[in-house]
Amino acid sequence: MPKKTIPTKRIGILHSGTSGKHDKEYNKFIQSLKSAGYAQPKNLQITALWAKDDLNTLQQHAKTLATTTPRLDLIVAAGGSASAMAATKETNAADPVSPIPVVFTTYFELNRPTANSTGVCARTSELDPTRLYLLNQSFPAQEVGALVNSTRPQYNTQKVELDKEADRLGLQLKPEDVNRNLGDPATLIKQAFANWRKASITTAIVTADPIFNDYRQDVVKAAQSNNIKAIYQWHEFVDDGGDLSYGTSLMEAYQLAGTIAGQVLDGADAASIPVQPLSNIVLVINRTTAKLIPKALLAGARLARGK
Repeated sequence: MPKKTIPTKRIGILHSGTSGKHDKEYNKFIQSLKSAGYAQPKNLQITALWAKDDLNTLQQHAKTLATTTPRLDLIVAAGGSASAMAATKETNAADPVSPIPVVFTTYFELNRPTANSTGVCARTSELDPTRLYLLNQSFPAQEVGALVNSTRPQYNTQKVELDKEADRLGLQLKPEDVNRNLGDPATLIKQAFANWRKASITTAIVTADPIFNDYRQDVVKAAQSNNIKAIYQWHEFVDDGGDLSYGTSLMEAYQLAGTIAGQVLDGADAASIPVQPLSNIVLVINRTTAKLIPKALLAGARLARGK
């Protein structure tokens, strides 16, 4: 019996970050999509647009993909919740009756932003209070730096939860804001850690946000240069030399998103596919850092060599 031929599908990838900085997770998505039966150039065409952490550019790219002719079969919103929100807004504006389906790789909650979307809830900002707790258990301090992006979706709500945990722990948070509206992110990150060092602050939480993953090496380098112990969202920060991370797996998120994208390309209605939450939450500790923290925290943690 002859093998069934799959018609060529056209997808757009909308990413909030910078091309070349996310190759591992991008390739994991492509591999997952291939396992679902879709690969370039056989039966898949991909248009990828990168916003370089600029929300205005992200929205413009989303509109471009939503109005592309001929119409795309799917838009993949990668690099965080802002991408998902931009993609769903523009697809519904372009065609309110039958919008292009959207699959997001990392969203902050289980409730999908619109009916034409589905994807992965990566448990991002909701874990920031726990990260603050783990940082305080590892390196007790009265004042703690907090690297934040005030333009992040739901920032005010997330700030309230982090402040509540700080109050519970008796900590004073010293936030430093990093976003494109304020200037070059790499410069702002470097200055933030320098400011904390001048104020004799020795620990910091790098809150969950795509911009910090986009500038991951800059963040880790700034922490090391200023002798500040920091906790992060993704284990890739620890792989690059950071101290601690607590969260789900970015690679798992992109692999799962690829599987979901394959289902949509096969004809499934996005609204019929539940948003998939990641549940494997892991504390990852740099092997060098592990020598400095209480042994009780090492139970169940994964040690990473780092750089």
